[in-house]
Amino acid sequence: MTSPSVFTHDRFGRCPWRYRREASDEERAAQAAREAYLRSRGDHHFGRDVYISPDATIDCHELSLGDRSYLASETHLNHRVKMGSDCSVNAGATVRGQIQMGDGVRIASYAQIIGANHCFDDLDKPIHQQPLTHEGITIGDDVWIGANAVVLDCVTIGSHAIVAAGAIVTKDVPDWAIVGGNPAKLIRSRKPQPQRNGSPTSARWQAFLDGVRQELPAVLERSVVDGEIVNHPGDPPKFRPWCDAVELAKRFGIEVPGFTKPELIERLRAAQDPDTGLAPGPYGEGSLGESPEKASRLRDGHSAYLTMAAGYALRSLGDRLPAPVRVSHELNTADLYETLDQVFGELNAWGAGAWTDHFASHLALNLIGHDQRRDPSDLFGWLNLRADPATGMWGKWRDEDGWLMPVNGFYRLTRGTYAQWGVPLPYPERAIDTVLAHANDRRHFGPGKATACFVLDIIHPLWLCLRQTDHRAAEARATAEFWLIDTIDRWRGGEGFSFETRADATPGLMGTEMWLSIAWLGADMLGITTPDDHPPLGIHRPEPLVRAIRPVG
Repeated sequence: MTSPSVFTHDRFGRCPWRYRREASDEERAAQAAREAYLRSRGDHHFGRDVYISPDATIDCHELSLGDRSYLASETHLNHRVKMGSDCSVNAGATVRGQIQMGDGVRIASYAQIIGANHCFDDLDKPIHQQPLTHEGITIGDDVWIGANAVVLDCVTIGSHAIVAAGAIVTKDVPDWAIVGGNPAKLIRSRKPQPQRNGSPTSARWQAFLDGVRQELPAVLERSVVDGEIVNHPGDPPKFRPWCDAVELAKRFGIEVPGFTKPELIERLRAAQDPDTGLAPGPYGEGSLGESPEKASRLRDGHSAYLTMAAGYALRSLGDRLPAPVRVSHELNTADLYETLDQVFGELNAWGAGAWTDHFASHLALNLIGHDQRRDPSDLFGWLNLRADPATGMWGKWRDEDGWLMPVNGFYRLTRGTYAQWGVPLPYPERAIDTVLAHANDRRHFGPGKATACFVLDIIHPLWLCLRQTDHRAAEARATAEFWLIDTIDRWRGGEGFSFETRADATPGLMGTEMWLSIAWLGADMLGITTPDDHPPLGIHRPEPLVRAIRPVG
């Protein structure tokens, strides 16, 4: 038996992938000696070009490493571990218990694969005197387990799956799934949705986009009146149309007629109050309030919303708000919880969701624009604890309007939090059930009754939930297809969309921005979008604006 003392130098311990191409003859001889030493201690088998760091702790009855697999510095393996070819256990990771891996499994630093568990059923004995169980963990091919993730006993991780950093996996993970959180939940599938580009709906979608590209310049020009941007001709000046015009123009790669980029940036930046960071707007739409309490100032929904809208519009122009939103950044956890209790107790579910949307969006804009890092974990913790596991909502049914307020509030709340921060929803399946029930309520979705707000508030939640689960996916996509076709049919050349679905409603920038976002989200749910299909910018963007500073569960 060769003594392990020959392994005194470990230049590959933190980057073992370099071993195959850089190892000297002496280092390869040392590696062969280590493998021989380990084989002498148990039922161990090693393929070609295996690398095992001398700093790895191996206490296995059985160990099998396929070709080109490696164990980095300070890894710990015990019991029975079988790894296929091209697998890696990076520095500081632990693999314990009855573990079976396929080929191409990547285990990142400090992850823990724990295929064992303590018994604790015998109440007459302390836990340390009770036996261990080893049910086992099975990991398929081509799997990436992120840094600091934990995989517990009795779990199967399917091939091609990804476990996000910091996730705690307690249940089986399907093939191709991306999971994250504590406990880990499905975020989305790695496989793209089936493309249906040959379908009639796909053809109508592409023809619709061609028309929008040609006619959107006229839509924007129609809303430029006497040096102002208005929602539609005859409407008084407001601040939101400036933001809508900028986002529509940048989304489709055109210019806002009559204004240079520096002029638009100057106009948007001038709307912000430098002391609070809020943007009440130049037309008296919002108020800064007189209370010194930060939470009270955030209760003015107009100012809080316009701050968010200005921030997203500036970002689409490659700029940022001139100052951070201080009233949100400086709101400490105790005041946040007190305020959340108040708004969810006093306001309807839509109003409470809107407040949460504003607060979370301000934090995101502060982070990307000013590197002000206010950790949102306290917000997500409060929300996760108070989401209804039976409905997925943060509000309750009301006889007078059914699920209208909870679903509308769900959209506003999740858009600014879970969607924009890239955090998994707590109960996506139940949320889908509730949204679909609401989508069939003819009080709100009968002919001529729906608005862009009502439809966006069902399409975006369904789109967001389907990124985590396939629950009732066919019904959700049928809903999306209905509203996509309905939206396409209501486009007015040179004018755009009205906010309402009534035939006599006036088209404007707000309706145009919202219905174009609805159409893209619906087409994306159907799998018929392409990278050139102008996804929404700003408030309705499909990808997270930022990622949570640390994992939240």
